[in-house]
Amino acid sequence: MFKKILILFLLYTISAVDVRAEIYKNFTPYQTLKEIKQNYPNAKFEDLKAAWVKEDEYFLSLSGVGISGKIYLKMHTLDGFRKKALENIEKNYPDKDSEDYKTNAKFWLEKLNMPLEERIYLTWVRWIPADKIPFARVEGKYGKPTLCGFDDESFSPYCSWDEKGVMVFQTDDRKEVVFIQYTFTSDELEKALGNPEEPQQQTTKKPNKKKR
Repeated sequence: MFKKILILFLLYTISAVDVRAEIYKNFTPYQTLKEIKQNYPNAKFEDLKAAWVKEDEYFLSLSGVGISGKIYLKMHTLDGFRKKALENIEKNYPDKDSEDYKTNAKFWLEKLNMPLEERIYLTWVRWIPADKIPFARVEGKYGKPTLCGFDDESFSPYCSWDEKGVMVFQTDDRKEVVFIQYTFTSDELEKALGNPEEPQQQTTKKPNKKKR
């Protein structure tokens, strides 16, 4: 029952389209912070207190020798969802001695009691290269963008390839790329779901869009 609820929750919160995205390096859906640190054992991770970060969200920088430029990771937990699920179990199972109650309550309590690094999941990746990249080179790789516009807050020009989960922010003349952001599509998330113990909440931070 709860697995079905979790899958529906995942599908409801996914905003990308159902095709394969362009994955950056070895970052994949459902990766925990613990797994990422295992892939980058000598990297420096810094928890950035960005103004837009909400409860159950994290924004980290990843840097180190051998990494070109800087990598930023938007991550989140499902602690709020888990706590709500536990509350529902308490309400819906009056018999606290029943096996169903014990099994379900134990499942969610164990999840909530895991170390934090095992409860934080990757949402999206932002790469800021050491040197700006010619936009023509990016367009040559990904083709014509789905949309180009200006961010409402910073008025920075950007282009996005929605079917690939790629977005770039550009210099004012649109000739160079300042940074690239990679997200996961719903198709990738569903495929990665397989038989995981629980799903990922996909909450992608995108710019406020103005078409050019």
